[in-house]
Amino acid sequence: MNTRKILFLIACLCVSTAMHAQIRLSFNPTVGETLSYRFVTEQSIVQNVMGQTIPMNTTMDIAMTMTATESNDDAVHLDIIYDAFTMQVTSPTMPMMNTNIDSRANDGGVMSDIFNTMMNTTLSVVIGRDGRVQSISGLDAFNQLDSSNPAIAAFQGSFNESALKTMLEQSFNVYPTNPVNIGDSWDHTINMTMQGMNSTTSTTYTLRAVNGNIASIDLLTAMSITSADPNMSGEMSGEMTGEKKLDINTGMVITSTMGGTVSGTLSVGGMMEIGSEITTTVSVTLE
Repeated sequence: MNTRKILFLIACLCVSTAMHAQIRLSFNPTVGETLSYRFVTEQSIVQNVMGQTIPMNTTMDIAMTMTATESNDDAVHLDIIYDAFTMQVTSPTMPMMNTNIDSRANDGGVMSDIFNTMMNTTLSVVIGRDGRVQSISGLDAFNQLDSSNPAIAAFQGSFNESALKTMLEQSFNVYPTNPVNIGDSWDHTINMTMQGMNSTTSTTYTLRAVNGNIASIDLLTAMSITSADPNMSGEMSGEMTGEKKLDINTGMVITSTMGGTVSGTLSVGGMMEIGSEITTTVSVTLE
């Protein structure tokens, strides 16, 4: 075999490899298939208020199932059901804040009313092929619980439409607009308001590897948090890093981990300053 033929074969091999490496990612779950996900968030919070340091640790664990019921060229319709929820809050300096909540513990009190409503509700969610949440319905019964009770009001603030949209988009609003090769990067920015705080997250995703039907994606997120209350000023900011593994055919998350720290100072009415440092780890697992 002469040199010209060898060079031609090498060139063909390189082109074939490049074509194989280029992939297209989009939200494309299989209609009729039910997937079970677990979302775990752990936070270590240290606040400094008027010279007093207040540490607090929280862990929130949510299990849910989602079933694609129909799809078209633009979006997928899903039924989502919360299966379980646990939350632990501990503070060595403020024991009155210690909390241990489990949706599986039926104590007949207010928390049982909340969880009986949450766990027995099918939410209808429409997610676009780009991973953006287009609509959410099915929260009426949860929203109609007595919000004059502080415990109910707190859960309504944490599990309303905006909160669910944020959780879903953090997992699935990750897809590039065009096909990508290993080493390519793309950006997404998400603005949201939740529990009186405005946040902007700007994330750069990079396709690091393709192994069979699994795409490994690295991410770097810059975060900025300000208060939605005009009487509060200041800003918190920081970075998070992580990795996602996606099923290339369906675009569904297989695993996702990320972590980082935001810190800064918020001023209340120009009279009291609250310094905060929040270290967060988030994991999403397909079970």
